[in-house]
Parts: sequence; structure tokens; C-alpha cells
Amino acid sequence: MFTRLSPMAASLRPRALGLMLAALPAIASAHPGHHGSDWLQAVMHLLSEPDHLAAGALALALAVWGSRVLLRRRGARSSTSDR
Repeated sequence: MFTRLSPMAASLRPRALGLMLAALPAIASAHPGHHGSDWLQAVMHLLSEPDHLAAGALALALAVWGSRVLLRRRGARSSTSDR
């Protein structure tokens, strides 16, 4: 099912991944605009850019999910120790 990679191709895979990861900061700062130094401008920038809103929504969803998992695990531990 899977084809074997040549040793040269296998050694290029980590290098290509490293190059792609190194390019991420340049891609992330690609949106234009003057962000200003005022804190209100910075907050408005974070609340008005779609990429920042998407990242914030993802962070919030992960925080809610993580807290639910943590509380569920703590509840399971306390119920088994009560026996």
C-alpha cells in the first residue's frame, strides 16, 4: 500500500517541514495596516480582524473543552476514592 521512500527523499522530509514552519511567522504577519501604539487601537484591531477572531474563538473553544475534560477527570477520581 505504501511505497518506500528513497533515503534522499526521506532526509528531505524533515527539512521541508522545517522550512514550512520557519515561513509561518511571515505568513501570520501578512495582513497590512497600522496597528498603532494606543491600547484601544490594539484591542480594536484584535476584535476587527477575522484571523484574530478565528484564533480567539479557537482558543476559547479549547479552553472550554479542556476545562470540561479536567473537571470530568477530577470528578471521576473523587468518586472512586470515596468508595
